[in-house]
Amino acid sequence: LLIRDYLLDQPDLRRCPTAEFVDDGFTGTNFDRPQFQAMLEQVRRGRISCVVVKDFSRFGRDYLGVGDYLEHIFPALGVQKVKSAMHLKMEKGQYVTHCPYGYTKPAGVKHQMIPDPETAPIVREIFLAAIDGKRSTEIAAMLNQQGVLTPQETKKTRHTNRHSLPTWSHQAILRILRDYKYTGAMVNFKQENATIRAKTQKKNRPEDWVVVEGRHQAIVTHEEYRQANAMIRKVRPSVKHYTNKKDRVYYCGHCGRRLQKTFGVDQYYSCATALYQKDA
Repeated sequence: LLIRDYLLDQPDLRRCPTAEFVDDGFTGTNFDRPQFQAMLEQVRRGRISCVVVKDFSRFGRDYLGVGDYLEHIFPALGVQKVKSAMHLKMEKGQYVTHCPYGYTKPAGVKHQMIPDPETAPIVREIFLAAIDGKRSTEIAAMLNQQGVLTPQETKKTRHTNRHSLPTWSHQAILRILRDYKYTGAMVNFKQENATIRAKTQKKNRPEDWVVVEGRHQAIVTHEEYRQANAMIRKVRPSVKHYTNKKDRVYYCGHCGRRLQKTFGVDQYYSCATALYQKDA
């Protein structure tokens, strides 16, 4: 059912004829399974050009064997990899990731984003404040004073009642100021899985990003983006001194926020809430 729902959600696949291959009761540690071999035979005859599985483990549990099929056998037989298809969409400047704060997806359109009337003005306010000389901590404190929902809280509580005050931080402000998508360009391939089964992604170098200009309505101009980023204070890296308490985590007894570890001549912990909230 998951696979069928996925196919129905893919414009390029929903109208294609499908066939189901099931090897119940057979181990996935080898590929000598009746239905698997039947599927491969259809692939070799050119009758199958796309293979969809719920998870790589459903394809096979021999990681080297799975990699061989993905990298060599299937491409030679004309089966397109999802990763390759995604790169083609990236090169066309299509929206293939999540909408950044300030944008939303139009109803019924999957690979496009438009300015969100509720949050796009906040993004402009952040850029203009930075251009005006405000530091990221000052901008965060300003938004907290105004009661503006953070990006994370906006996703969770949009159209619902707010039960707690939001907490903007300078990291959230910097993420917005450094996001080139706000100029109207589509930026993809900033991260990727290092291996097939990787649970975390590695960051790619900016020169490896796929950037296509003019793909959606801009919230800020290129000049405003340049000016705002030029105002970001460059922090010199400090010498870090580690102790044997690196596995310990401390929380503020007043607000519950995780304490930040600060390195320098010595090491200490502090709560950042006072930077972003008045009377904290």
